[in-house]
Parts: sequence; structure tokens; C-alpha cells
Amino acid sequence: AITAAHGIWSPDSKRIVYASSREGSQNLYWQAADGTGSAERLTTGMNDQYPYAITPDGKVLYIELTAANSYNIFQVPLSGDRTPTPLLDKEFDERRPAISPDGRWLAYQSNESGQFEIFVRPYPNVEGGRWQVSTGGGSSPLWDPSGKGIVYRQGQLIQHVAVSTSPAFAPGTPATLF
Repeated sequence: AITAAHGIWSPDSKRIVYASSREGSQNLYWQAADGTGSAERLTTGMNDQYPYAITPDGKVLYIELTAANSYNIFQVPLSGDRTPTPLLDKEFDERRPAISPDGRWLAYQSNESGQFEIFVRPYPNVEGGRWQVSTGGGSSPLWDPSGKGIVYRQGQLIQHVAVSTSPAFAPGTPATLF
């Protein structure tokens, strides 16, 4: 079975990366978007995995359900050595990675504060800083195309927070869009 809700386009828009349980657990595959050729397996693992983003340099960011029943964020290159590596493998539940348009920042949701909030870290050096950009809860972050803002869900509300990324990362105050 293919998980259509977790399919993403390759950077050249010629292939789709998706999760499938055709060989057991949900693992990552990619295939030509026009349906030609066969699917190529990107990951092999016992835990369910779901793709969320592709970085400008060609790495799939995905979440994986751990044995502790929480999600962590991993990455796997689309070319060369396809060995998956942990990106955020913490004791908390980290989900829904979103990469900034310039590929320098990672937004994601985490429950490290006791509820899900939106955080941003530099990418690929995710240990180089951490900023909470939501207040009062947050999920499902998306970067606006300019890279100068993040939208996210807060319950039934859609919030927006302006961000500055130069010379350093600095979030603004969240505001309700609708």
C-alpha cells in the first residue's frame, strides 16, 4: 500500500518519493512521476517511515516511528551512499520537518516543552542552535516561498511568524492569519 498523504516531489519534479508497506513496514521508495519504470527502494527498516521534504542538495527528510513510540527525524541522500542518518534523534517526539527555501534552516514540531510547538534549527548543523517560534502550541510548519516566514497550525487557527535569517536567525511574534 502507498501512503499518498506522504508523497513528495523530487527536486527536478520527475520522480515522487513516497512511503509504502509493500515489503512489511512503511519504508521509502521513489518512482518516475509518469508511472514508467519500477519503484526503487530508498530505505529498509523495521520502523514505519514517512517522507516530508527534500533538501536542495538532494536529501530526503523523513520521520521514523521509534521503539519508544515517538517519531524522530532522519535523512537519506537520493544519490551516492544511501545510508540513512539521524538528524534529530532525541527523547522527544519530533515530526513534520520543513526545510527553508534556501536549504539553511529546518522547521519542525516537537513536544519537548510538554506540548507540540514549532522549533527552528540551522541545517545541516542542527546542533548549531534552536529557536522556538510558536507560542501556545503548534504543528505542521511550512516555510513561505520567500523564506521570511513560517505558517503553522495552532488548533483550528493558522498562525504566521515572520523570521529573519541574516545575519542570524531571529523569530518575530506569531500572529493569526485565519
